[in-house]
Amino acid sequence: MISYSPSDKDLADAIIKELEQKQYMIWTHEDIMHNVAEGLAHGIQNAWVVICLIRDTYESSDDCRRQLLFADKHKKPIIPIITMPNWSPTGWLEYSVTNIHCIKWDSVEPNNVTPKIPELLLWLRTIHTGVKPNPKEVRAARGNAPAPVTSIVPVSPTLSTSPRRSAAHSPVVITPSRSRRNK
Repeated sequence: MISYSPSDKDLADAIIKELEQKQYMIWTHEDIMHNVAEGLAHGIQNAWVVICLIRDTYESSDDCRRQLLFADKHKKPIIPIITMPNWSPTGWLEYSVTNIHCIKWDSVEPNNVTPKIPELLLWLRTIHTGVKPNPKEVRAARGNAPAPVTSIVPVSPTLSTSPRRSAAHSPVVITPSRSRRNK
């Protein structure tokens, strides 16, 4: 699942595209036919991991807060990605991500997300295998070293683009959040 505020919709769409190219099956909010709250709850409960694109608008969104707290309640691994330059979470969000490695994509734009994906894949692999990356792998994933990062094998070897595909079969579930302040 990718949890994000409307400010990061284009970035989330770019990440979806990259993950699909890496053979991840993706379930999106567009697959929800009826009750949005039930659909999101089902998606979170069946997600393999929750990727949070965090910034000031995420922190101020009641929907984002509910999604993150619901994911935490259901013990889903969380990968926070800071998408805003010179910003750090405060309050409830700081508390929620204090003991979690945060990826910093301070200057990322949807049109330049490709160089950032190896770092995300590295942390997805870490969650999948339980093996923490060594510093050389982290530097390589960030583009600070020439060594290639070991590829991660997706949970499912095939990609389903069918909108009818159940979230229960998706290793990554992607949904946007609707902020009450941004409606």
